[in-house]
Amino acid sequence: KSQTIRTTLTFNPLSFLSTVVDFGQKWTMSAGKSRPKSTTSIRNTFNLYKGLELSHSRDQEDNQGEVQAGGTILEANYFKTLDNINLKLTLPEDNAILSSIVFSLSYKMMGFDNRLAGQDVQDTYAQLLSFEGSLNF
Repeated sequence: KSQTIRTTLTFNPLSFLSTVVDFGQKWTMSAGKSRPKSTTSIRNTFNLYKGLELSHSRDQEDNQGEVQAGGTILEANYFKTLDNINLKLTLPEDNAILSSIVFSLSYKMMGFDNRLAGQDVQDTYAQLLSFEGSLNF
């Protein structure tokens, strides 16, 4: 037996700012015990200047052992976060072959907290800094 609620809110409070918030909650029952899972996602995009965009996203998952399809019980209890900060510059090209040049600088962070007894050695924190450039034809 399971029950799911999901809601999304999108708004643009300013002409240069866009925000999307997504929340989901799932409850599954197994042997009379509730196993909730919640997900939250927040995305903000700032158009700083023509062709220059700054964005931040944060995703969270709190999973206390949801029941999988087929009735399999996932023995889990963890909290996971993902953060991404991205600066993107798009340079349009007035060219028959090349339409734009795009540069992107990203910083990503991930955290994983395993709450099962004796499993804290699986706790993880990672970071990634990347720079990308692309030619769009």
